[in-house]
Amino acid sequence: MRFTSSSHQIDYQIYVVEQSNPGPFNRAMLMNVGAAEALKLRPDTQCFIFHDVDLLPEDDRNLYTCPSQPRHMSVAVNSFLYHLPYDDIFGGVSAMTVAHFRDVNGFSNLFWGWGGEDDDMSNRLRHKRLYISRYPANIARLEEVSPFSTLAATTATVTATLHIYRTSIYFNTNIVNINNNSVSMTTLLVL
Repeated sequence: MRFTSSSHQIDYQIYVVEQSNPGPFNRAMLMNVGAAEALKLRPDTQCFIFHDVDLLPEDDRNLYTCPSQPRHMSVAVNSFLYHLPYDDIFGGVSAMTVAHFRDVNGFSNLFWGWGGEDDDMSNRLRHKRLYISRYPANIARLEEVSPFSTLAATTATVTATLHIYRTSIYFNTNIVNINNNSVSMTTLLVL
């Protein structure tokens, strides 16, 4: 389905990608599949906005567009008390051009369970000398409608951090040619 934002006059499409198997969640693979499918359906795509379904924007000045550098768009989330948890975060909602996505070879498909794929993407972007831009926290505000427990999130983050270190050598071996296996849910906005 194709939409046009009435307030910003932005033509976009929304793809909801859902994992169908009962195994561990793989957010990165879902985003890669969404990007690959979006490019099949709309080859002129210039921008990807990867968006967790449980985050709702609070300020319409947080423009859903792709600037010249990748943008982290969920700077201030209510579940983090509207503070950026750490400087290199690139999860929740992020925007990048198709060229940047291809340059970093998409997201690593090696992250199963919650967390880590966004930090790996942050490392991939830095490795390619790309800068993660951000709007100020008073603009890039989002509400998480079903936050994870702090304990579960902390445990998953520690596990994912160890995995990021082990997978950093795989930058050039992960996606973009994904098979058609149906691979809980993430949203991709295509501009």
